[in-house]
Amino acid sequence: MASDAHGAASSAAGFHHQTQWALLELLRNGGTRPAGAISIELLDDVAWETVGTPTELLQLKHHLDGQGSLTDGSVDLWKTLAVWMDTVDAVFADGPSLYLITTGVAPEGSAASFLREEDRDVQAAHDLLLSAAQTLSGIDTRKSRAKFDAMLGSDRLTLLTKVHVLDRSKSLDQVRAQLLSELAFVSPAGHEELFLGQVIGWWDGVAVDMLTGRRKRVAVAEAKRAISALRDSFQPDNLPTLVPLSDVDEDALAGRYTSRVFVRQLEAVGFPPRNLRKALVDYYRAYRQTELWIDEDLIGAHELQRFQDDLIDEWEREFEFMIAELPDDASDDDKSKAGMKLLRALLNSAQIKVRPRYDDAFFSRGKRHELADEGRVWWHPDFAEQLRILINRSEEAS
Repeated sequence: MASDAHGAASSAAGFHHQTQWALLELLRNGGTRPAGAISIELLDDVAWETVGTPTELLQLKHHLDGQGSLTDGSVDLWKTLAVWMDTVDAVFADGPSLYLITTGVAPEGSAASFLREEDRDVQAAHDLLLSAAQTLSGIDTRKSRAKFDAMLGSDRLTLLTKVHVLDRSKSLDQVRAQLLSELAFVSPAGHEELFLGQVIGWWDGVAVDMLTGRRKRVAVAEAKRAISALRDSFQPDNLPTLVPLSDVDEDALAGRYTSRVFVRQLEAVGFPPRNLRKALVDYYRAYRQTELWIDEDLIGAHELQRFQDDLIDEWEREFEFMIAELPDDASDDDKSKAGMKLLRALLNSAQIKVRPRYDDAFFSRGKRHELADEGRVWWHPDFAEQLRILINRSEEAS
């Protein structure tokens, strides 16, 4: 069991290391490649393209324990070479550059050590690898070694000329620190970690789309626009959304909030069951969002109070119109329909905003449900009286 847990942790760390390294590549090198695009698991673990032509292929090896020595018989090394030997243009001099990025270490005097950026000696690396291919006997590398041995000498040298080993590379935690550093210039002051989380959240969605085949690559220009938009949400007239819909477990909320006053209010006007579940999500997201904004010092209590006061004022005006339009002999069904009409109109209203440019509609919807939960607004014309009777009965019973 311990071995399985370690394997799962290692795989998860490797996945996040790969995707976050791709993001680091974009931030670090995108500025000099305005026409560039980056992909994950399309041409290699990570790859750079320019106008559809691959320019760099990156193989990433991440080890939780910091080990992974790149000896001449290293499985990491030979598996990487196997991938590149299967690449159509691997032996073309004008083909893409090849990078092996690993948290492991290339021992001094090993073939991999001669393929580092500094003190390169491609011929020495070639001779050591050829010797290993012909003399080693490990099963895990046998096919790769045989393929390398069978190549023409000139093709082997051409391949290795393009190979660059970046050993002792950053671990997952260190990559995150580098991302923070790369974003330092554009990060909102005092909210650097939060902004990084927003960028990583956006990038995780992009990475999943690439890994599942819903998209092939992301252009540098697109990434710049997305990060700029995230940064823009921290401007004084805007706010970032910190509780994405994808993070909410709708089923869990269904069992948690069913007895709340705002739910009873919705039921009193015949709110459709499916939409009621969505109302639970709006309520939770707005409540949690408020907490996070306050914790991060992104908004003041006075702003939130003003926003709620404006919502109540809007409700009071519309509620009075609803009452005025109801006949004196209105039935309960008439009242329910009128309440539903009022509810739908206000839930769809976008006139009142917590900040001028913050327009994520769930927040105002959720805040209206919160006010309904506190009994400060209501939808059914008789709900306030019904609630008063229930409270009195409860107090008498106690």
